[in-house]
Amino acid sequence: MRKYVLTLFVLSICSVCCAQAINVDPFVTNDDVTIDHLEQLRVRTVDAINSASGALLQNNSVTTAKLDANANPENRWNEGFNDFVFTGLTIPTSASLSSTTTSGTLYMNGVRVVKDATAKTYTASKHTFVDLSDNGTYTYSEVEINASEPGVAANSLRLARVSTDGTTVLEVRDDRVTTITLAAGSVGSIEDTDSDTKIQTEESADEDILRFDLGNATLTSAREVLTIQAIDANDVKLEPTTDSDVDLGSSSLAFKILYVDTVSADDVSLTASVVGSPSQNTIYKDNVTKVWINLDGTGTIAISGSFNVTSVTDTGTGLYDVTFITLFANDNYAAVCSAAGDSYCDVGGQSTSIFSAEVRNQAGSLTDADPVNVIIIGDQ
Repeated sequence: MRKYVLTLFVLSICSVCCAQAINVDPFVTNDDVTIDHLEQLRVRTVDAINSASGALLQNNSVTTAKLDANANPENRWNEGFNDFVFTGLTIPTSASLSSTTTSGTLYMNGVRVVKDATAKTYTASKHTFVDLSDNGTYTYSEVEINASEPGVAANSLRLARVSTDGTTVLEVRDDRVTTITLAAGSVGSIEDTDSDTKIQTEESADEDILRFDLGNATLTSAREVLTIQAIDANDVKLEPTTDSDVDLGSSSLAFKILYVDTVSADDVSLTASVVGSPSQNTIYKDNVTKVWINLDGTGTIAISGSFNVTSVTDTGTGLYDVTFITLFANDNYAAVCSAAGDSYCDVGGQSTSIFSAEVRNQAGSLTDADPVNVIIIGDQ
């Protein structure tokens, strides 16, 4: 009988935790309690447990508190990442003292906390600090307006500071952490299996430099090929670490003075000038074309294609004034122009805003041509 009771106990545990159906012949009379019948029950129970899918586990039947520390996913998440709000949990202003915190999800101490929308009536003329804990409990800490801010409740993340006047929720300061970062003390790099190729976020404490290390079959250790670091609020410096790391056709670290500034989603601007002797195969702002145009100078003149040109004026037969959008720093720029057929193009004059082209035939007389091409390089 004790075996029978024990077997039924095991069977009940299996059904509660795994929701796995176990079918055995019924026990009706004392004569049904036989070795063969009990063995049938044992075998079917063992088979059901061993073949049960993890999807059959019932909610709250296996808690994280019962897991080994190495197997607990909450430990892994908490050790690797910060606490943050994944979605929602915002508090809107209100024409009354009542406001409803939106539903959302919070990760705190590795625990995933899912909250439904929660209504709250706030005290008039107070600053109320709203925290949410890892067990899903809200804490509302009230202080006088502009009083010192209270500490965050234990095992909680601060969501907002709610400001009320006599009758309304007047203002809500969003204090949520909505970005995910590596937790303090966690890994600061992504590496390959032999650690000679890696991306490092912190080689030294608080240096704020992103480093790229690439391994090489001829080297015994990784070599750092590029670092990225902020110079000021608007610029980021890309810096090779040795002469041979970035091949720009130069024996000097010309790349160190190249800055790339975002102009729009599709454009960048070069702000590097030549330092000393220019390097071969290297782009500087000084050697980039600043103006070019292809125009039809016959009849009613028309621009076929251009860059940094606002307009072209026909000032007479074979005479064209090209007006720039972005002006030059001075009129000492270099301009090259050409014309179709037997005609040739000459410089008629140049200023910081206009270049004048003159087109002549072989006899030296001014003549219209198609196309007339102009290219200009200089300082802007």
